[in-house]
Order: sequence, then structure tokens, then C-alpha cells
Amino acid sequence: MSRFCDEFGNIGPCVIKRTRDTSSGRDVFVADLVGGVDRNSGLSVEDIAGRLGDDWVCQERVVQHESIAAIYPDAVNTMRIVTYMTNEGVGVCPVALRIGRNGARVDNAHAGGMFVHVRADGALGSEAYTEFQERFREHPGTGISFGDCRIVGVDLAIEACRRQHLALGELGFISWDVCIDEAGQPVLIEVNLVSQAVWFPQMASGEAMFGDDTASVVRRYRNRRRA
Repeated sequence: MSRFCDEFGNIGPCVIKRTRDTSSGRDVFVADLVGGVDRNSGLSVEDIAGRLGDDWVCQERVVQHESIAAIYPDAVNTMRIVTYMTNEGVGVCPVALRIGRNGARVDNAHAGGMFVHVRADGALGSEAYTEFQERFREHPGTGISFGDCRIVGVDLAIEACRRQHLALGELGFISWDVCIDEAGQPVLIEVNLVSQAVWFPQMASGEAMFGDDTASVVRRYRNRRRA
């Protein structure tokens, strides 16, 4: 603990979170550590580490691209890109951009965030949704019209996820949480391999999760059992 306090007490902007067994933005501290204290919450480094237990990671904070920050600047807003393996190769489900609101530092739907469909050219759908099916044509905090937005780097992010899934071909489904950094390049935030969700990409897009590949996916995986 003392080593952590000495080394990380003055690193400035960072993200500290549990490494496993957590979800939906829980146990995530978006911190700014100066003099051993988080300037955002007033908590000491010792307090934060004590709350997270023994299994956590401290990461450099990502700065998102201005085309995404304009929608909601207080959280890193990430795309959920779900890829799946078929006999023909890697498919991609409808992509959703998760967006924070109400001052939240995370973008998760279960943490009060919203989500909107993203087309391959970066254009957003006209409506964003919450988990309770509230609908918004504009972000309630920034007033940005979703239907007028186009974000950069979506094609790069999708291709990167396809490529990485091929490197992990024994996995049938992978949910990638990807943001676009200030240079317009995709940055992987998190990979989800279990308890993956289909509801919010479908709600945002109005499309079936596997589209024309549905029959192929069912045939390939219907007899598999989770270990």
C-alpha cells in the first residue's frame, strides 16, 4: 500500500478500477491524483485502494476525439462492437455508441447512460435510448442533435475488432468496448467474453443482432454449452 501511495499519489489524471467481477461502470474511479488525494472526490489514495481491495488496475486516462467529446465531454464515450465467428469468417453486429449524461464520468447504460446506433460511416442514428426506453433526439446536457452527428474512426475500429477476433478464433462471440482517441485512432478499453448483451445494440439500431447471419449463427452454436 505504501508503495502504491508513493508511486501513484501524484500521477494526475487516471482511471482506477477493479480488474474483474464488476460491470456497468461500478467501482470505477476517474481520478486526478495530486499530493496523494483525488482532486475530483477528495478521497485519499489509501481510501480509493481500500475500497477496491487487492485486485485493481490504474490506467492512463484516454482523451477522446473532439467529434465525440462534443456530444458529452464528461465521460469517455465508447462504442460497443460485437463480433462473431461464422463458417464464412467474422461478422459484426450493429454498433452502438454509449454516452454518459447528468454529469456521470462513465457511459454505461446501467449507470444512467444512453446509447445510439452508429453506422459504418460514423453517422449516428436520429434517436438515443436509455435502458428504460426513454428516447432523446438531442443530448439533454449539451443539446447536440444525434441525427446531425458523424464521428470519426468507426471504420478503423470495426476493422481492428475483426482482425483481432481472427487472432482469437476459438472464441465465438466477443464484445469490444472501443473509443476513438484525439488523433482519430481506435483505442481498446475493455473486452467482454461472458455475459454479453444483445439488447441495447438491437434497441438502438432496430436491427436483428446477427442480421442475415442469424440462421448460420444458430446452426453453429445451438448445441454448445457454457462450461
